[in-house]
Order: sequence, then C-alpha cells, then structure tokens
Amino acid sequence: MFEEAQDGSGREVNKVVVPVVFGPALRDLYVGFAQYTVQGGDTLSDIAQRFYGVADQWRPIFQANRDQVQDPDRIFPGQVLRIPQP
Repeated sequence: MFEEAQDGSGREVNKVVVPVVFGPALRDLYVGFAQYTVQGGDTLSDIAQRFYGVADQWRPIFQANRDQVQDPDRIFPGQVLRIPQP
C-alpha cells in the first residue's frame, strides 16, 4: 500500500509492504509462538520433546525458523527459535 506524492510526480510515499504467505499451517490450530534459546547439545527433536511431548514433531519448529535454520541437523547455542504453540 502507498500513497502518491502530492507534488504530482507519481512517487510512492508512505509505502508499506505486507507479506502474504500461502502454504500449510505450521501446526494445526496454533495460537502463537514461544521463544526458546538453544543450549549446547540441543537438537530440534529435543526441543520438540520439551514443548510438545513428542520428539518427532520437530518439523513445525524447523519450518517456523527457516529464516535462520537451513539444515535441521545444525542449530547453534544462542539461537532464539520460535516454537509454534497450540
């Protein structure tokens, strides 16, 4: 969204870009995210076990953090991950 400059130049001013993401839900009926700071020795499976009670549910955590985790086998101490919450 934007408005045109009042000087008649057609320039876009006060422009706001709103990303629209299509695709499957990260986790059915999630209502938000918790944050978790990765500790030494953590794996996505460990974190899934801690938050969801099931180690196999690591994929939603991976998908929610694709901006900073390219390989689900490589997370690092100090990373702050978003954990989708039901």
